[in-house]
Amino acid sequence: MSKIGIIINPHSKKIMRMKSDPVEFYKKIGGDSVEVRLTRNEDDIIKAAKDFKKLGVSYLAISGGDGSIHLVTSKFLSIYKKNLPSILLLKDGSMNLVSKSLNLKGKGQDILNRLLNTIKSGGQVDIANRNTIKVNDMYCFLFGLGFVSNYINEFNRG
Repeated sequence: MSKIGIIINPHSKKIMRMKSDPVEFYKKIGGDSVEVRLTRNEDDIIKAAKDFKKLGVSYLAISGGDGSIHLVTSKFLSIYKKNLPSILLLKDGSMNLVSKSLNLKGKGQDILNRLLNTIKSGGQVDIANRNTIKVNDMYCFLFGLGFVSNYINEFNRG
């Protein structure tokens, strides 16, 4: 079965409100199918990226909001280069605009459970591709129904 690497931002809104240990919470849901890392800083994220790359995770689940998504994606891209695993957003932050743009429904555990059930049943995992833009060493997502990213792509093509 595909391995899912989960990065947890301990400072995200929903994680801070949890009454249980978030690592154990997601391990209980995913069992042997998940590798969970609580990351307190950028060094922890980079270490997790190296671990997940070595383990060959197929999916990268991010427990946090938009800030976590941008930071984790940027740090993972610095390790993985262009071959980043598919990203699963668990909507555990204060700002979840990236998740909303994908029309994700349910809580983090619901989203993770849906992926696990799809993988276990041999179903097709829906993947939504999103363009990013790099500013200095950070990556962010572009919105505007593709207009902005399409414009930049055309501009870069000359």
